[in-house]
Formats: sequence, C-alpha cells, structure tokens
Amino acid sequence: MSEQQPDEMVDDRALLLEATGPDVAHPGDALLLLAALAEQSDDFLAAALQGEPVPEDERAENHRRRAYVWVRVAEHRPEFEPVAEAEIRAWQKVRADEDKEEDKEAERKEEKEEDEDDKAAAPAGG
Repeated sequence: MSEQQPDEMVDDRALLLEATGPDVAHPGDALLLLAALAEQSDDFLAAALQGEPVPEDERAENHRRRAYVWVRVAEHRPEFEPVAEAEIRAWQKVRADEDKEEDKEAERKEEKEEDEDDKAAAPAGG
C-alpha cells in the first residue's frame, strides 16, 4: 500500500478530534481506555491464532478508538504526536484492507452472476 497522503492524515485527525467519545484529557482515563483496547486486540490475536475469523469492522473500530485516544493525548502532550500519527496510519491501513476485501467480495459476486448468466444462455442438451 502506498503511503497515506498528508491531507488524509489531517482529515482523519480532524475527524477524530470532532468525534464524541470518552474524555481522555486525564492520563489515567487514557490509560484505562488503552488497556481495554489492548485487551480487545489480544482477544483478536488469540482468535486469529485459533483459526477463528476476526471481523474487519471490529478491528477497524479498535484501531479508530486507539487513534482517538492518542490524538487527544497528543493535543495535551505533543511528545506523543508520533504515536498518534502511527495509530492513525494503522487505522487507515485496516480501513484500506477492509475496502480491498469488500472489492474482492463484490468481484466474486459479479463473476458468479456472470457464470450463472452464461449457464442460462447455453443451449440445452447441446
């Protein structure tokens, strides 16, 4: 995947700053939320290691929430800006992967419909 354009980073940052969500202005609140998100990530990893599917939309939401926290922390503590940017990029990557999977699914569906149309158009007994 190509590197995200700077304006996409700015747009996603603005989206996260405008979003409503838990108050993470206090470091303790941010840590509690990040711990819960880390636990959810661990659950995703455990499921994947056991061969269970991990819904892309749930992974994307986990990354969005992590980015939300770090962007807000970086607003108060600029030294966390690189972490916030990394989390935004991770969220963007999961969304891009989800979009690719949706495109593949649509392509498979279209091919299946074309195959069915070809079978219906074939002469019987021919």
